[in-house]
Amino acid sequence: MNKEKQRLALGKFLQTSVSAMALVVAATQVQAGNTPHYAIDDRIDQIELELQRLREERAQTGNRQVDLKVYGQVNRGVLAADDGIDSEVIHVDNDHSSTRVGWTGTASINEYWTAGAKIEVQFESNSTGDVNLAGDTNGIGGTERVGTNTFTERKLEFWLDYMINENARARVTVGQGDTASNGTSEMDVSGTNVIAYAGVANTAGGLEFRQPGVGNTFSGVNIKDVFNQLDGFSRDDRIRFDVTMGPVMVSYSNVANGRNDIALRYQNTFNDIVKVAAAIAYGHDADGSRNNEFPADPSATEQNGETDTINGSLSVRHIPTGLSLTAAAGNRERSNPVPGFDFNGTLAGVQGPEDRMFYYGKVAWQGDLFGEVGDTAFAVDFFQTENAVVPGDEGNVFGVAMVQEIDAAALDLYVGYRHHEYEAPGFAPFNDIDVVLAGGRVKF
Repeated sequence: MNKEKQRLALGKFLQTSVSAMALVVAATQVQAGNTPHYAIDDRIDQIELELQRLREERAQTGNRQVDLKVYGQVNRGVLAADDGIDSEVIHVDNDHSSTRVGWTGTASINEYWTAGAKIEVQFESNSTGDVNLAGDTNGIGGTERVGTNTFTERKLEFWLDYMINENARARVTVGQGDTASNGTSEMDVSGTNVIAYAGVANTAGGLEFRQPGVGNTFSGVNIKDVFNQLDGFSRDDRIRFDVTMGPVMVSYSNVANGRNDIALRYQNTFNDIVKVAAAIAYGHDADGSRNNEFPADPSATEQNGETDTINGSLSVRHIPTGLSLTAAAGNRERSNPVPGFDFNGTLAGVQGPEDRMFYYGKVAWQGDLFGEVGDTAFAVDFFQTENAVVPGDEGNVFGVAMVQEIDAAALDLYVGYRHHEYEAPGFAPFNDIDVVLAGGRVKF
């Protein structure tokens, strides 16, 4: 009797389970709009075809072992310039962060080693670093010369990366790219470096100073001749070694023409309260023939003797308030300096300065001013240089800037003003130069 009751109970349980499953299936069909199974299968096939199409349309590498990333940006603006005699508006590419495109390929060799390669080029039409007003010699009229259209290399390199442990890595990089010291004068956490950072000459570097005392003529010395942040050896063909240990990176590179540099970088955020970025670098140029400064050396060999450069920067932001301070400085010593920039024919051959230096400072604020649109940033900065072109000269730049991020479009809108002053002992006074640059950068 007990067995009979057990069989009846088991039968009732199975009947109830089957009924429940039937209800679930029926409910699923109702949710699917009573779509038959063959229609659902067709829809799955359509989705798979769509995914396959998307995979085929996206950028892919010719080697399946390598992951490919395509990136780039467009950065265009309008530059209004006044050299004290003439004023013009020029459509430009912002040399603070030029229009560019790049491809990065990476591949994992094993759990410790990875390899990668990068090709990055820039396209500039009317770069702010080159445009000038020199076509108008008397302020009455004329055709202003503007910068040429350029297509130039930035990075053509490959690397091997070794993971020492979870917090330490070592890398060797070969090819055209950043030298160890590149960027060490430009550490900046203010959120305004698309328009205002230590490279102040990038705003309007090609504009020439005029001398009203000698007929308002162009002096032959321009903004980028005077204002140089001595930022190491820039980008070049080199071999570079990096060791990263947590927030610290130590770098060394050997560059062509007897140049070597070493740099120490530090970047960290403390408890979401303070963000810090700092760097210091030393570079030695054995023959002085290429020392990454304007004016360009007239000879390719031994003109400046040995050249030593030390430079660095520090930027600190208090995250809760958005306030930040940025400072940079550098010094370049040449053992046998070439004659200075010959902007006065009567002084041809005057010896150039042996000890060039600069100082830079910026106060900025960054915060959420317009809701969820993106951060807004304001900055005021100052740049001073000494012994830039001829011994005893001095140049000063004062600037203000604003940047508005549009997060939804990866867009930065900006506007900045700079006032440039220059004086040199024994030369007629130079007019000040004022510029305003406004534009936008879209990253992809």
